[in-house]
Order: sequence, then structure tokens, then C-alpha cells
Amino acid sequence: MVRDPICGMNVEPHTARFSTHRNGQIYYFCSQVCKDTFAKNSIKNSRKKGLLTRFLEWIARANKEKFHGEPPSCCGH
Repeated sequence: MVRDPICGMNVEPHTARFSTHRNGQIYYFCSQVCKDTFAKNSIKNSRKKGLLTRFLEWIARANKEKFHGEPPSCCGH
């Protein structure tokens, strides 16, 4: 399993319907919405995020999922 870089959902690479190649790496997505968001954000933010920024985003996603009890809206659940 790999993580969708936009919403953080786990994605199985062998069955993922949405993926893209960038800088020699393959990124997998749970939905077309996440893939499109990644493309838009990659154009705007060509720099990699720092460790602290990624950690804070991870905490925010975890809290949102824990306290709202719903998966992200991009996954169509």
C-alpha cells in the first residue's frame, strides 16, 4: 500500500485507477479529484515541502478523520 499524496488515503498500487509520473517517481491516487489537485499543486509549488509542514498536514488530516468519522470527500464515500 502507498499513500495518496493529497488526501492520505491508502491506495493499492496494483489496482489503482489513477496515477501519474513525476521526477522519476510514480504517484498513486484514490480519485481523479486527487490526481487533478496534485497536478495543480505541483505546478504552483515546485519545491518539496519540509518535514515540519508535512507532519503538521498529517496531524490535521488525522484529526479531521478521527473527529468527523468520514473519509475525505474526494473518495466518493
